[in-house]
Amino acid sequence: MKKVILILAIAMFASCTKDEVISKAKENCNCDKIVEQYSRSIIGSKDNPSGDTFITGTTVNDCTGLNKSFSYQISGQGGSGFQKVGDCKIN
Repeated sequence: MKKVILILAIAMFASCTKDEVISKAKENCNCDKIVEQYSRSIIGSKDNPSGDTFITGTTVNDCTGLNKSFSYQISGQGGSGFQKVGDCKIN
């Protein structure tokens, strides 16, 4: 009976450790993941006919839990250059 309990205890301990290792391996400590993002477009003018898009948002690092605010500007009002929620922030 003691052997059965010992084997079950070892199996349970090994499975918990394996899950923790897998979850840590999935975290990318060099990634500040975008969790929210807002954009505002300004219509072009005579000097800048294509206009500009201003983006602000928040990132979080999975390892440290640190939140950071960010902002950047894209010339023109096209869809290129936008980063998506859930992606790693490109600095």
